[in-house]
Amino acid sequence: MKETGTEQYFLLRVKNASLAERIRKALNESGDLGSDMHLNFKDNTTGELKLDGITYPIKALHLPTVVEAFKTYDDIHLVKIGDLGQVLVVCDPNTKIEDLASEIESRDGVTPPMRNARQRHFRPVPTVSPTDIATAERAMLAMMQGYSPMENVEIVDVEEEYDPDLKIWKPVVPPPPTSSSKAAAAAATAANSM
Repeated sequence: MKETGTEQYFLLRVKNASLAERIRKALNESGDLGSDMHLNFKDNTTGELKLDGITYPIKALHLPTVVEAFKTYDDIHLVKIGDLGQVLVVCDPNTKIEDLASEIESRDGVTPPMRNARQRHFRPVPTVSPTDIATAERAMLAMMQGYSPMENVEIVDVEEEYDPDLKIWKPVVPPPPTSSSKAAAAAATAANSM
């Protein structure tokens, strides 16, 4: 039984210009590098590219945005083949992979407008200390339970309504309690005290 191969898509960013030209030329002429090129990964993000006996360290970096990849069979219709979220950066042979270990995300996207994309297009991540977040969370939970987050502070719920004739907001005065509601309130107080 003949085994069919699955297509895999990689986005290579080659820092060595002569190597990039060599890969581009080989792919344009034959469309395949054949057994000349091998990718081996040591873990999820680092590995090596072997080409003609020379080993180049590679690092998988996240792109600032997801890129959609398309394919055409007739130069008219496009078919989406997948999403690319990472780029494989191919470094010079003398580069140590430990030097690349701190990088997680690529500074640049795929096209020139996405150069330095994280700094130019996206809001910076706010730097708030975890203790400030925990303090604000405790204060919010206390307020939701009816407690004041600070001492000597009284929270008063004021109901207002808008008067269109005067064009102002006025406090709503609750109606005076009736004798039956006074008796019900006294009975509820007595029941709670028992």
